[in-house]
Amino acid sequence: VLANIVEPYKGEVVYVDIWAFWCGPCRSGILAIKDLVKEYSDKPFKVVYVAEDTGKVQCERWLDENGIEGERVYVSTDAYARLSSDFNISGIPFGILIAKDGRIVDEGHVRLSFDGGRLERLVSE
Repeated sequence: VLANIVEPYKGEVVYVDIWAFWCGPCRSGILAIKDLVKEYSDKPFKVVYVAEDTGKVQCERWLDENGIEGERVYVSTDAYARLSSDFNISGIPFGILIAKDGRIVDEGHVRLSFDGGRLERLVSE
């Protein structure tokens, strides 16, 4: 499932943000990186917001109302379950950071850290 999500962004650093419109910590995390997404808009870095397609209308509304830039992917309940199983996701938000070469650099329930030049290093590799 993840391979299909990130396929269009080969050769770029990709942050996959698995979230839902009803999840307060998810929305806070998205807002927290809003400026970062704009700052890196001209670099090989993409943020892909992934949610179940059952909440697409609500997700789109919230993202639009908050001026959130980034790619939006909605997956079926079955695909979401496979993704959750593949990464042992027991709660959201859940992030997956992928380097340009496709390797997973980090993953987890807490917002991933882009501090200390980490993102800049990945983008420059």
